[in-house]
Amino acid sequence: MIDKDKSYTDWGQFDNMQALDIDYSDIPEITDEEFKKSHIDINHWNYRVIEHHDEENEKYYQIHEVYYDRNNKVVLYGENPSYPIGETKKELQGDIENMLESCKRPFLKLKDLPG
Repeated sequence: MIDKDKSYTDWGQFDNMQALDIDYSDIPEITDEEFKKSHIDINHWNYRVIEHHDEENEKYYQIHEVYYDRNNKVVLYGENPSYPIGETKKELQGDIENMLESCKRPFLKLKDLPG
């Protein structure tokens, strides 16, 4: 929490600032190399079952969205488990079928995933 009474910041001016009023001139530009390292190339995704462990180290499983790069390497996954969703009954059924397909693939272990 910021103690505004012990700060030299003009909080009235700060509260009235718009995004375009912010001076970014003292922030160094990032290099192309730095940008490449920070960029995640997502090529495709699917549902996968991920093995988790609770506080007592007991296993449990959840279905998550998992994202891959062009080499089919996992680069990202949804932190929260996925739930079936659809704007129509047919879309909902398709989403459920895709989730069921994830049970046919090898399960992933949370400890082996990036992040």
